Amino acid sequence: MDNEKIVFVGQYPESQQKSSLLESSGIPCRTNAALHSGLMNAVSLNSIGPAEVLVPVEYYDQAVQILSIDLQSINTQGDWICSKCKEEVEGHFDLCWNCQNPR
Repeated sequence: MDNEKIVFVGQYPESQQKSSLLESSGIPCRTNAALHSGLMNAVSLNSIGPAEVLVPVEYYDQAVQILSIDLQSINTQGDWICSKCKEEVEGHFDLCWNCQNPR
């Protein structure tokens, strides 16, 4: 749509996290991953493909700022071990690459 802009593109779990962060900050947004919701029981969430987070144009700058601050805080954190599957995960990820368990 002309009245929306993409602020994030990533795998479904990450897109959902970014969408939740923006909504908790008072920014209306939506993810196009909802179009794939019927597939979620049949396939891995990461195999669905990229999902976009969209915001109304008037919220774009504020959304970019919030996501930039979030990215800066993630990049300052070190690698971590997933509590569920025990895999090592790079610090800039909030979800385990192997099992999608949150940090």
